Amino acid sequence: MVQLEGYWFQHQPFLHHSGYILRSKFRPDSGWLKLSENEKIHHRDDGAIYPKPYIMDATRAHDGKPVMLKALSTKRSTKELEIALFFSAPERKDEPQNHCVPVWDVLQSPFDQDSQIIVMPRLYEIDEPIFDTVGEALDCTRQTFEGLEYMHRHHVAHKDITVLNIMMDARDLYPHGHHPVHTWATAPHTDIAKHLTRTHIWPRYYIIDFDRSQRFDTGSIPAALTTPVSPPSIQFYPENRHNRRGFFNPFPADVYALASVLTNNLTFVSIILPLMRPIHIVIDLQNYYRGSMNFLRPLWDSMLCEDPVLRPTMSEALEHLTLLCTPLPSRCRLRMPVYSTNIRQQYRQVCHLLRGRRALPYDTFPLTTGAQIDFKERAFLRAKPLDREPEVSEIQ
Repeated sequence: MVQLEGYWFQHQPFLHHSGYILRSKFRPDSGWLKLSENEKIHHRDDGAIYPKPYIMDATRAHDGKPVMLKALSTKRSTKELEIALFFSAPERKDEPQNHCVPVWDVLQSPFDQDSQIIVMPRLYEIDEPIFDTVGEALDCTRQTFEGLEYMHRHHVAHKDITVLNIMMDARDLYPHGHHPVHTWATAPHTDIAKHLTRTHIWPRYYIIDFDRSQRFDTGSIPAALTTPVSPPSIQFYPENRHNRRGFFNPFPADVYALASVLTNNLTFVSIILPLMRPIHIVIDLQNYYRGSMNFLRPLWDSMLCEDPVLRPTMSEALEHLTLLCTPLPSRCRLRMPVYSTNIRQQYRQVCHLLRGRRALPYDTFPLTTGAQIDFKERAFLRAKPLDREPEVSEIQ
C-alpha cells in the first residue's frame, strides 16, 4: 500500500505549499506509515487506495474545490499533456461542445525533472449512480457524442474510448458528500452515500485520458498508426481481428468504441450489498434494444458496422442522433426506466412531475454548430489503413 502511494507521501509538502491538500494520512505527522498492515485495513477511510498509483484526489486550498491529480512522465506522456492543454486553451475551454477534461494547473515535481503533476476537476464514473430514466441516458449519449465529435473535428483521435474514460461532474448529486475513492460510501466509510438522480441536477460529461490519443493534420494519413499498446484492444475492433500488423484508422475505431460503451457498459446495474462492495449485473443487450431505448437502434447498428468504411463519422452520427430525437420522445417515454421498473422509480417520476422537474434539461434537441464536414474531411476520417509502417513525415 505504501509502495503504491509512496509518490504522494513524498510530494505532500510540495503539494500543500502549491495549494493542494491531500487526505490526512499523507501528512508527515499522521502516523499512518507507522501502522501495521492489519491496523491500516481497519482504517477504511484512509486505507482506500486507487488501482492506478499515478492518480490521487486532493482539495484546492483557496476555494475548497475537489480536484484530481495525475502524475505524468515528461518523456513518455508528452502527447497526453500536449493534447490536454490544446483543448484547455482559452479559445477552446469554454466552447459548449468541448467535453475534454480541462487542465487547471501543471506542477513540476521538485524531486524528478521527468515528472509533472496535472490538476483536473474531480470526476465520477458515469454509471454510478445508475441512470434512472431514458432522459438521463439520452442526455449522456448526446454529450458524449458531442464531445467525441469535437475531438474529431480538431483531427484528434482518442484511441481509448472505454467506460472508464467517459466521466461526469456529479458533485451536486451527493449533497452530503462521499468517500473520494469509494464514491458509493460516505466520507467516513461507515454507510452508503445518499445521492440524488440526474433529473434533480443535470451533470456535465467529460472525456478523459489522452495517453493514447493522437492529433493529425489534414495532409497526414490517419490510418498510419502502429499496433495499440494492449493486445486485447487489437481484437476489440472488428477491423483488427484478422489484422496481424495492427494498422488501423483510429477515427472509425473511436466511433465503434463509443457505440460499444453506450450499448454495453451503460446497461450495467450497480447493486450495493451489505458488504458495501459494488457488484455489476449485466443486462441482456437484446432486452435493452427491445426496451425503452430501442428508438436508437438504427444509430447503434450503423456505428457498430463491421466495415469501418461504412460507419458514420462522428458528425454524421451526431446528426443521426439529432434526427432520431426530433421531435423529442414523449415525456412519458423520457421518464421510463432504462432498466427494469419498480415502485420507487415510478414514485420518483411522479415527484419530479409534480415539482416541475423536466425529463430533459432542454425542450428541443440541441443542434451542434460546426458539425458539418465536407467531402475532403469525410474522406480523411474514413481513410483505409496502410499496410506498412508510416513515415515520420506522415504523422504530426
